[in-house]
Amino acid sequence: RLSQNEMDALRARLQQCWNPPVGTVDGRDITVLVRIRFNQDGSLSAPPALASRGSGTAFQAAADAALRAVVRCAPYSFMPPAKYEAWKDVEVNFDPREMYRG
Repeated sequence: RLSQNEMDALRARLQQCWNPPVGTVDGRDITVLVRIRFNQDGSLSAPPALASRGSGTAFQAAADAALRAVVRCAPYSFMPPAKYEAWKDVEVNFDPREMYRG
């Protein structure tokens, strides 16, 4: 398992690349779960995939923004090589309330 600090580092990196649709940062209840698969060097081993379902244009816009962020942020070379088995396949929740808390 990844430590909380390591997951926080991954989320922080994704937040830098994520441009959520207008309105979602203000507390709209749209979250997107994305599955990310990595190579050992931190590059993506496959395109990111949605791991959650939703409908409507707001969800689709949020999902598209989350998938773009994963690709835009690559590579993730800061991930610890010794823990590759823990982070080679992860799911990240793109939730504006969590990503932008503070």
